[in-house]
Amino acid sequence: MMEALAPVAAAQGVTVCVIEPGAVATEFVNNVGVDERLFAEAGPYAESLQKYIANVTQSFQSAQTADEVAEVILGAMTADAPAFRIQTSKWAEEFAALKFADLDGSAVQRLTGGWLA
Repeated sequence: MMEALAPVAAAQGVTVCVIEPGAVATEFVNNVGVDERLFAEAGPYAESLQKYIANVTQSFQSAQTADEVAEVILGAMTADAPAFRIQTSKWAEEFAALKFADLDGSAVQRLTGGWLA
């Protein structure tokens, strides 16, 4: 959406910058409310959901901090000419590179499908 609106904003003197973080270590994951009832109610999706939640939980253990993301945002806000799209971590850069080169979505599906293994 912001890609499409950036030229409109620019015509009014507003610079749009899309910040693309990866996993950020906050209390979000701890507050998702995952418990055994969630899995019990997931029916045929229970096994996949458990694997996905385990992967997300593990990835957030090595996530960048909110302060690290804030530094990137502050840098973009104070730059004379920030890039339109800024990833805040090496993981986010690699994922964005994969995503934008993946015209049919198959590479992203293989990657995210691996999260259920």
